[in-house]
Amino acid sequence: MLLQAFKDIIVPKYNKYIVYIHNIGNFDGIILLKKLLSKYEIKPLIRDNSLLAIDVSKLNKPKIKIRLLDSINLLNDNLRNLGKSFEVNIQKGVFPYDFVNKFNLDYVGSNPHYEYYKFDKKYFNFNDYCILVKSVWSMKDETFLYLKMI
Repeated sequence: MLLQAFKDIIVPKYNKYIVYIHNIGNFDGIILLKKLLSKYEIKPLIRDNSLLAIDVSKLNKPKIKIRLLDSINLLNDNLRNLGKSFEVNIQKGVFPYDFVNKFNLDYVGSNPHYEYYKFDKKYFNFNDYCILVKSVWSMKDETFLYLKMI
């Protein structure tokens, strides 16, 4: 899916465009670099051990390049708070990141414990968790729901 997204945007129409990705320097950037290295020429810009930008170019002619920048340098907050600040219709959801592993991708059962929501605890308390509890929780269904809310 990620490679298809880049195939769709690294076209002559978008040559020299800048694409903002939020918090690319601290999280998603590593995932992006790994995937993009197989198909594109990559030039990362790093400062103080943080990924600031990535230039992504097509390997063949014509030369087409886009620049990925970290929007956290412009909007220094998490997506959940930014969504609230800008009053967007769809807010970033919460997800039990620490629950996911290669052995439970097809998990269906009781809700993952509150402790698995560690990255969201500043913005997601136990009362919020209790509202989300379902009698049957599906990794696949909840993953798709979360991705729709990003």
